[in-house]
Amino acid sequence: MIKNYWLDLCFDIMKGFIPKDFEAYNDNYDLRGAFVEIAQHSVVVADCYADFYNSPDYRKEAAYVFYCVGVGCFSVGNLKLASSSYEKAIFLLKDNNIGSVHDLIHLFNNNGAVYFKLGELDKSMQYYKMAVDSCKNVFGEKHQAVATAYNNIALVYREQGDFDLSIKSFEEALSVEKQFSDIEQLSTAAIYNNIATVLKEQGKYDKSLENLHKAKIILEQHLSTEHPRVALNYANIAVTAQMQGNYDEAMDYLYKALRGIPKQFLQI
Repeated sequence: MIKNYWLDLCFDIMKGFIPKDFEAYNDNYDLRGAFVEIAQHSVVVADCYADFYNSPDYRKEAAYVFYCVGVGCFSVGNLKLASSSYEKAIFLLKDNNIGSVHDLIHLFNNNGAVYFKLGELDKSMQYYKMAVDSCKNVFGEKHQAVATAYNNIALVYREQGDFDLSIKSFEEALSVEKQFSDIEQLSTAAIYNNIATVLKEQGKYDKSLENLHKAKIILEQHLSTEHPRVALNYANIAVTAQMQGNYDEAMDYLYKALRGIPKQFLQI
């Protein structure tokens, strides 16, 4: 028996949305067993949910089941079945006028992530842009969900090698982050780090370091200097400074980074 945490999580989510005769469905189809099959990369689960999918009364419940199936498949690397499940959920919620936009935003982002991992970047971009539009309609411009959506789009542009559009999207994410919060959050530091990475790939080391140091200030405000995220930031500064030819700064931050690396990784 595979005992991943999401098995119980998905099972509980399903139980919350499936009609009161849930136990009868569980007896007939062994839903928990179906999730174990998913964890073992099985593609036989569709039959388990055929009754939900085809019943007009239970289409919203079916959408949540397919959402859970998608989460489970993504967790174990079964990306094709994850995408198929997400798309069925999107169809049920979107085309039948029964879904909330909040649920669709999650599905758009999740399916965008699946296609990103599959290397199908155009499809990934399509779903992330749908998430952006939905986020704006629901939350307005000043919401972290909008910043997250822009950040996802920027990552696709970066993977496509379109660095200018990537930076533009990261900067849009940064602008939204600064609007909805007076205090710079760890999510803001992550965006600065992402911008720095793209700038480094362009050979713009001065600007890259500038953004890494902005991230460093935020990280040090929220975390200890020995936290792994801070250590990674220090390591990035060290690498970028070395590429710039600033070896003194590189060595300084390399030593700082080493203090944050867990001891087990330093044992020989």
